[in-house]
Amino acid sequence: MPMLGRAREQAAVEALLARARGGQGASLVIVGDPGVGKTSLLEHGIAAADGFRVASAVGVQAERELPFAGLQQILGAMPDAADRLPDPQREAVDVALGRAVQPAPRPFVLGMALLGLLAAAARDRPLLCVVDDVHWLDASSVQVLGIVARRIERLPVAMLFVKRVGLDAPGVDGIHEMQVGGLGEADARALVHSIAGGPMDEQVVARIIDEAGGNPLMLREATKASLMYLEGQPDPGAASLPMASRLERAFSKRLALLDEGPASVLLLVAADPTGDPRLVARAARGIGRSIDDLGPAEAAGLVRLGRRITFEHPLVRSAAYGRASGDELRRAHAALAGATDRQRDPDRRAWHQALGTFGLSESVAAALEQSAGRAGARGGFLAAAAFYERAMQMAESPATRIRCAVAGATALELAGAQPRALRMLQEARWDAEDPADRARLDVVRGRLLFTLERSERPVELFLSAAEALSGIDPPASRETYLDALSAATLAASGEHGRGIRSTAERAREAPPPEPGAHRTIDRLLEVMRELALAEPADSLPLLRRHLREFSDVADDPGVRARWLWIASRLAAIGWDEHRWSAFIEEGTATARAAGALTAVAATTTTGVALELLRGRGAEAQRLAEDALEIWDSISIPAAPYGVAAIAAWKGEPSGEALFARELDAAAERGEGMARALVHWARALHAVGGMRYEEALPHALAAARYPVVIVYSTWGLVEAVEASARIGDRAMAEQTLDRLAVSTAAAGTDWARGVQDRSAALVADEADDAERLHVSAIEHLSRTGLRAEQARAHLLYGEWLRRQRRRGDARLHLDRAVEVFTTMGAQAFGRRASAELAALGGSGPTASDSGELSIQEIAVARLASEGLSNSAIATRMHLSASTVDYHLRKAFRKLGISSSGRSARWRGSRWSSSGTRPRGRWGGIRRPVCATSGRGTCEPRSRSSNASRSPRSARSRSGRSCGPSRPSARSASRSWLRPACSRSSPGWPRRRASRTCSPASRSPSPTASASATSS
Repeated sequence: MPMLGRAREQAAVEALLARARGGQGASLVIVGDPGVGKTSLLEHGIAAADGFRVASAVGVQAERELPFAGLQQILGAMPDAADRLPDPQREAVDVALGRAVQPAPRPFVLGMALLGLLAAAARDRPLLCVVDDVHWLDASSVQVLGIVARRIERLPVAMLFVKRVGLDAPGVDGIHEMQVGGLGEADARALVHSIAGGPMDEQVVARIIDEAGGNPLMLREATKASLMYLEGQPDPGAASLPMASRLERAFSKRLALLDEGPASVLLLVAADPTGDPRLVARAARGIGRSIDDLGPAEAAGLVRLGRRITFEHPLVRSAAYGRASGDELRRAHAALAGATDRQRDPDRRAWHQALGTFGLSESVAAALEQSAGRAGARGGFLAAAAFYERAMQMAESPATRIRCAVAGATALELAGAQPRALRMLQEARWDAEDPADRARLDVVRGRLLFTLERSERPVELFLSAAEALSGIDPPASRETYLDALSAATLAASGEHGRGIRSTAERAREAPPPEPGAHRTIDRLLEVMRELALAEPADSLPLLRRHLREFSDVADDPGVRARWLWIASRLAAIGWDEHRWSAFIEEGTATARAAGALTAVAATTTTGVALELLRGRGAEAQRLAEDALEIWDSISIPAAPYGVAAIAAWKGEPSGEALFARELDAAAERGEGMARALVHWARALHAVGGMRYEEALPHALAAARYPVVIVYSTWGLVEAVEASARIGDRAMAEQTLDRLAVSTAAAGTDWARGVQDRSAALVADEADDAERLHVSAIEHLSRTGLRAEQARAHLLYGEWLRRQRRRGDARLHLDRAVEVFTTMGAQAFGRRASAELAALGGSGPTASDSGELSIQEIAVARLASEGLSNSAIATRMHLSASTVDYHLRKAFRKLGISSSGRSARWRGSRWSSSGTRPRGRWGGIRRPVCATSGRGTCEPRSRSSNASRSPRSARSRSGRSCGPSRPSARSASRSWLRPACSRSSPGWPRRRASRTCSPASRSPSPTASASATSS
């Protein structure tokens, strides 16, 4: 049915339905002022959805705190196919609908369950899901519906939401919106005349149009008022009010015409969100009235009676409720509480009781507490918090108020409403006269601040609370001291995190653990305190011993979720990849089961670094995105650790901008650990790009932080390599000694492999260097850390090339390129590819044909980046004269008269895949002749590589025993092949190359290392 002035909006809704019919689902949020016609557009969509199955929900302000009330409406309109869902999703639906009592479902799991149910419902025909007044829907349902709305693009499903301007519905933020404004003057005039049904004074019509601002409902109400009630008199001051207030005022004038009986029963309807006529009838009898008293209100067009009692517009409900006095509201809610079944709907009954009681009531507060517990168990944390808040207001006992404040603030933290939780705690603090009560409130307040800021502000709160609890509740005191140390570690205040040490000094005053108690919290406190205070040689063995004991399950799941995150970080410090992985997996599962989204995001972020070390860049990226989505969903500043680690390994120039942004954001929050992170990330970023002078200061800055921050130890690894590469032997040996303390205490294959890999860089003798390189590869091959293995292969390959053992070098460099390319470590991939290019091919050099050799490509690329000959020589491990030779040949072939002109080719880079450049020019743009427009160096004829004999190809290299440039597959097959023909008479004989040194007459160490690493 056509709507005046809404052709564009109707077309948008119809296009959405057309897409769904074609199997391409989409969502739309219709946004506008009250009365502008949003619901009419929704009804138009339903009418136009011919052949669709329709599922609908309506947000009701009074039900906003009831968990999953909106989801129940949606699911009630669809076939029950929950039994076809995977077990975790089916269980999540059962818990949300109150059919099962289990841990609160994770919103994402519940969203996937709803997505599966929508897909099942749309299998035989398209599905339209409509939600009116989504801003009044409970937050739990909105969050789940938002997750689904972003993932229906491949389903025959359309979703339409209606939202009022100025009201929030965070779950649907980011979904495409359509703003609906007022009608134009011509359409507004036509609407006024159609409502009047006859002629009207044009001055009155002009005044109505001017005051209504094109709002259709306001036009209608103003026209009716002019004709029936106010006889055309203007309403002073109405034009200055917001549209919602103006409409409420218009409805209030109509409500004022009702007698006391109809008005009192209409108030019952306004106070009851269910619209159940039987409930309203029972409540009406409780106040000496009858449901038949609603007749005049129905005749006035204010309500409609049917299976449900509905208002003409939601603002009629608001007007009826808002104009009632306090006594009238309490009387209505008390009547509704008496009419509500205590067995079938205890939560709604408790809520009506609270609103219908004047003064304090411990029994009502107890009922609200029970309702809060039920809501929290179903994952409705905002609903639970609302019950706790109301219980706090109703309770007579200060102990009850404090208990409700702590529980409500914890629920709000889980729901991501930290500011509201802080206000709740501040209100309760006035009742906390006992120091122990104040301390417990401060602990929760500190955790909230820690989540919001990760600064030093909560540290003092924790320490003061821990000291107050020391003689009253020793276990709680020790747990709070651990809170303080954890917060101090992230805040890392002072120069290079000196604030951690001062916090640890005060934590020495923690009461001793109870005899025979073996709590994980007690072990964590001891380890973190010693890591901050003792020398690494003393603290790291303690860490190794306790890592094996962080496995008891005695703690509460919510508490354990927090400490498993800490344990996972400590496992990384202890070089224990297996426990690191186990703590992350258990911590994520425990946090999700407990509904602790903050802990889920923190633990997931920790897993990003582990996946990068495993060489699984795509999985690391997925985890980082999941964590960011969780941080965003609970409105908490995202932790930078995952995204910064990914940027560091990628090694792209854009990483520097990201590091700068994260550093500024962390400084604003006061999150000092992020400074250590950025120093380490910049060091790794620069080492991958062979910018060793740039890397060293950042690596040393990270290493100055206490060992309780993992980036301190990781900074030492980069410092050894950077200082060794720039020839600062003293610094390399000093940092290597510090690294050895950590790796020796750990004793794991990961630690030993990194230690030997680093030590090989400063070895004096070639035999020692080779032994260390091979040992590093052997140790790291027994781990699952493919990125660490690839770095070991890269360093060994670089060393082998300098030893002129080209065949062996290719095998290790190929392995490094393969891993770096797969994981997206582009800078390291380019570095390994440059080493392969520096080896040169065993095929023709093409010097006569005018093509650039691989060596010339590598040198020319570095020159195009502005590096001097000596800098290029340092990077490629060549002499400066050799670099000059290759540059002169490359410039001659490219038609460049001086090295200054090479800036033209500055944009040329290695390919993003990290592999060797392809083509005759290796990606370097060749000059064009000014007269002919053709390449200046294009030869008249050229012979292809295929035309050259294998013999001539071998004679040009002469130094390599293997194929000229094995592919990844051939390289993997040649791991077991001896480095030269002398090693095994069973292989085809070739002319001895320089790889056949006297020391390699026995099987080559390269072969054994490669066999192990494969």
